[in-house]
Amino acid sequence: MLHINTDGFTAGARLSTGDDPVMLEKAMQLTGGRVTIRPNCNTFRFDHRQAQIGTTSITALRIDGGCTISRQDAADRLLVFLPLHGAAKIQVGTQCLDATPDVIVLAPTRQVSALDVPASRAHLVLEIPQADLRSKLGNLVGRTIHESLQFQLTLKIDTGPGRLLSLIGRALAEGLNQDINSNASTLQILSDAVASCLVELVWHNYTPSVDSATNLLTPKYIENAIAFMQANLHKPLTVDAIAAAVSVSPRSLQQGFKQFRETTPMAYLKELRLQAAHRELQWAPPGVSVSDIGRKWGFSHLGRFAAEYRDRFGRAPSGTLKGF
Repeated sequence: MLHINTDGFTAGARLSTGDDPVMLEKAMQLTGGRVTIRPNCNTFRFDHRQAQIGTTSITALRIDGGCTISRQDAADRLLVFLPLHGAAKIQVGTQCLDATPDVIVLAPTRQVSALDVPASRAHLVLEIPQADLRSKLGNLVGRTIHESLQFQLTLKIDTGPGRLLSLIGRALAEGLNQDINSNASTLQILSDAVASCLVELVWHNYTPSVDSATNLLTPKYIENAIAFMQANLHKPLTVDAIAAAVSVSPRSLQQGFKQFRETTPMAYLKELRLQAAHRELQWAPPGVSVSDIGRKWGFSHLGRFAAEYRDRFGRAPSGTLKGF
């Protein structure tokens, strides 16, 4: 669990603490937008620490007693909620996401309209300009990126990218407890590392371009295996079948995926299927059911599909389909 030290004032950081919701509103509005806070009870208290590191705003927020935070912000930025403890619900567009202690939430600033804290919650929030993410991605793939990056909305902390983001978040939280003026360069490096992790490791609408740019040394049989998976997501594939399709042994296929994708062929296949199902659930027309979409993308056991989907995206597939 991350610890936010709120004793005293840290040079270079803005610190607000108390029980006045208006004070917290003013503190949160320093990064832009409008904020309204409705406490759940008279035991409401908060600790809010915010610093600007380059173009990225970093905020450590702890709330006790619960509250509802309504917000409006049209800025073109990405919000990254790194949980420290406690749960909350975050309204992103028409979807209400369960921000549990094991889930990182990534959402466009302009789509986040509310944060509901039932009791006690602490998290770190990074506000990263989309222009910075586009620039970093453009340098990686060798071309100008004009569209905003659209990330998966939730990321489990027990995944590789989730663990890395959590570790960096821990270091940033500790940095907010120190004299920021004396370690600004270190915090800038950590902030930049978050952006790099998001662009290179977390799934977004340009991930195929990133894979092509960063895996030039990947053996052809791995690329062919992935292409074979993508073309046959609806079929009951096995490691033996995939290996046969690309003319290697199952053992070589397993070793290749471990070396160049840091996972197994079947885990990679499941990720492709979950992403395909997730996209279709988000845009499915009326009358289409979760079972229809699950079966379409190769999930024959619907109960297991629902459980794996919840683990991956932090909510039930029915919630995505219905837009809540």
